[in-house]
Amino acid sequence: MTISINSNPGSFGKSVIVHANWYHFSAGQQIRLQSEESRMLLWCNAGHGRIRLNGEFLELTPEDWLLLPWGRQIHYEASKSEPYSVGGIHIIPQHHNREPIQFEVAHGISDPLFQSRYRSDAVWPGLEGVVRGSMRLAPCLKLLSTFIVDRFSMGDPDPATMESLAILLRQEIAQASKAGTEIIPGPLQRLIDYVKIHVNDNLGVSDLARRQGCGVATIHRLFQRYLRTTPAKWINSLRAEEAARYLRTTNLNAQETGRRIGISDPFQFSRFFKRHHGISPKTYQMKYHI
Repeated sequence: MTISINSNPGSFGKSVIVHANWYHFSAGQQIRLQSEESRMLLWCNAGHGRIRLNGEFLELTPEDWLLLPWGRQIHYEASKSEPYSVGGIHIIPQHHNREPIQFEVAHGISDPLFQSRYRSDAVWPGLEGVVRGSMRLAPCLKLLSTFIVDRFSMGDPDPATMESLAILLRQEIAQASKAGTEIIPGPLQRLIDYVKIHVNDNLGVSDLARRQGCGVATIHRLFQRYLRTTPAKWINSLRAEEAARYLRTTNLNAQETGRRIGISDPFQFSRFFKRHHGISPKTYQMKYHI
């Protein structure tokens, strides 16, 4: 696979975002793409799955993010036991100044945009190869990425806006790649992964302690030391984010959404959601549903 890196950047303009979307895999679903010519920010919203990138497997659980290189062969695989939801943003690192921007991504040799002389990869110092991190450690990247996908999903993207957002996104990815180097102990990471997968089970601190085989005080120390919060606050924040995602990207009503995160009482769910997001589930869905 030949990777195009422009050696004469003077004739090229700014980076630009050419596509952004949410994608929901059904349990066991797989998608293979021959070659994607973009830098791609990919992150997991819910569920569990993996990608095979140029032959190498990379696991993804909620809040994991990856920056993928130009010219990749990629194979998406959802877990066989649960659906899998991801967000993706495609960036052209260098686009010719005098050529109109097409908001599409080349996916193989049959694509008209494949190896376009108006599009080029570029050297991004510190962001070579595959870069990964956690949205939990990069709240600004999470907010910006969600905004970009939601904005792009509204249709009729503006070239100047997508150029500006590409600059901001690269800056946030670079910052997040530094935050993502924080080492979380194995026992805590296993608990984090467990809670993400079982977000609808209404877990408590005592449940985590039993699973880890330690005392409640130990769980509190781990969360305070590495996540800067209490276990209960972290779990509730995760559940609130999951609820918002369901309301924003599916046709589930408030009662069904509440059940998905372990709150079956609709009045209790409404209070819970409003406490975290400032508005009712119904108002949120009417305002932000894609």
